[in-house]
Amino acid sequence: MKLTALLKISLTICAVFLTGCITKIDGQPLVRDAYQGMFYVERQPNDGRNLAQNIATQLRARKLSATNGEPGAAPESADYIVSYIDRWQWDMRMYLISLRIETRDKNTSRVVGYGDSYQTSLAAMGMSFDDVINRALDQMLLEAPLPNR
Repeated sequence: MKLTALLKISLTICAVFLTGCITKIDGQPLVRDAYQGMFYVERQPNDGRNLAQNIATQLRARKLSATNGEPGAAPESADYIVSYIDRWQWDMRMYLISLRIETRDKNTSRVVGYGDSYQTSLAAMGMSFDDVINRALDQMLLEAPLPNR
């Protein structure tokens, strides 16, 4: 009887610790034609960290043409508008719990690809913004060259 109770307690503790390590990724790859276009990453108005600059840098590291700036200020040469939704959470420190990056056709506003990255506090330990950005981009840019990481 004692052994069974000890086993149940041990399994419960393991389950609690394992749920702290969750990382989830999802996405819809861009259409092949998009890899030749120019990407404009719009900075979210409430983003004091300016993740738009990091996203544009990671796109360029993948040999894609990208720039970033304020919403509505895309250059004429831009073919695609990239937006993102970043969600932060507090757990002894602020960390990026989820990031969704969407790419829309500039002329039609139709979503042509997206990538999602989600991680719990424990899984995000030691990760930089670029790590989270790259996980989301990996889902959206399946055919683009990977940056040297």
